[in-house]
Amino acid sequence: QCFPKECIAPLYEYAITHDMGLVTYKDNKVLTGTRIDEYMEFEARLNLMELEKVDDFVDYIVDTFTGGLASTNKARKNIEQAGKEYESEMKDIAKNTKDAKQLSVYRSESFFVEAMPLGVDKAASLARLFDIIGVDKEDTVACGDGFNDMSMIEYAGVGVAMANAKDEVKAVADVVTERTNDEDGLLEIVETYFG
Repeated sequence: QCFPKECIAPLYEYAITHDMGLVTYKDNKVLTGTRIDEYMEFEARLNLMELEKVDDFVDYIVDTFTGGLASTNKARKNIEQAGKEYESEMKDIAKNTKDAKQLSVYRSESFFVEAMPLGVDKAASLARLFDIIGVDKEDTVACGDGFNDMSMIEYAGVGVAMANAKDEVKAVADVVTERTNDEDGLLEIVETYFG
């Protein structure tokens, strides 16, 4: 499911104008046409991918753009607020296109805002997987800590938020772990539900 083409250039121009980062993924690389920041570098390391800057970003990715990840400007004092503002502004940009109804915008972290084709989220991915392998969602457990995990936490039979998750994520979960990701909090869920 590719991104509405007419949304790409306005989002890119907005990122350039407001000194924000914008990345997407292609050929096992994290691509950007904006300045490189620590958040992009973190994303590339986390996914074991190479980070590459291209000069003709919009033309380079226009036919393969499946979604974008925008990083807020660290120079802003309140990254959390900057993320909320950018999320709102990206939604406004999307509303000005005929395909706005096909676009989903949300924060995945305080400093990341994701824009995806509508219907591309973790809950939708789980639903497709469950259908393929023949599992009822009532028999599943989903664990997460980020804003982009909320849909699958709500969708699964048992939704689990990690101890280090934001309060908004914990609010939609059935269970909150006592330990964080770094403290092997997932282990307590595995032992409780699958031990």
